[in-house]
Amino acid sequence: TLDLSADAIYMTIPAGSSIAVNHTALGPLYDFATFGTGTFSFAPVTTFQTGPDHAPLQVATDAVAVQVTHDVAKRALVPGLERRLSTPTCADSRRLQILTDSLSYARSLAGGAATDIRSHPNGPEYTSYFAGNSQDDIWFNMDRIAGDLASSGTRRCIYTCDYFFTSVGSTPGICTGGYDVTQSSRGGVLLHEVRAHMCGGICFLI
Repeated sequence: TLDLSADAIYMTIPAGSSIAVNHTALGPLYDFATFGTGTFSFAPVTTFQTGPDHAPLQVATDAVAVQVTHDVAKRALVPGLERRLSTPTCADSRRLQILTDSLSYARSLAGGAATDIRSHPNGPEYTSYFAGNSQDDIWFNMDRIAGDLASSGTRRCIYTCDYFFTSVGSTPGICTGGYDVTQSSRGGVLLHEVRAHMCGGICFLI
């Protein structure tokens, strides 16, 4: 379980310096089985938040092209876990209720986002989070998550570890407890992960 408040999981990059990040086992993270062999382009997310009240720092970088020539069989990120629908399943009744409530809030947040995109298409929130992307595409994706439509993708698995239940706040708690991008909203975390499913990914909550 990652403690997102621990300094040890972050790295400071001195001015003029660089770091290298190596990724392995990409097979389970992408749906190569559907698309087959070919050349795939991977572009890192290079938007860094330097402080709670500072504008995000955009860093220029190049995409990496990877050629896949064979062996595109589907691989499970967590072998042994069968496919599940978006209905939560948990042996612990208290945690099951937390999951159920969080999924409901996630859908509500998606519905609110879809409504806001249509009512404030040039609003600051849209510009901050989705600028440069098709408004119709973003609206469509949020709308189908809100409705839990079949077109929003097959839920392959959502694994929630202890951190989700013990350290991430309930979505309504944002109104009284303040906002932190990673720990304030279980509904927000689930919305993020369900959105990942729409791209064919298998997600983890950490």
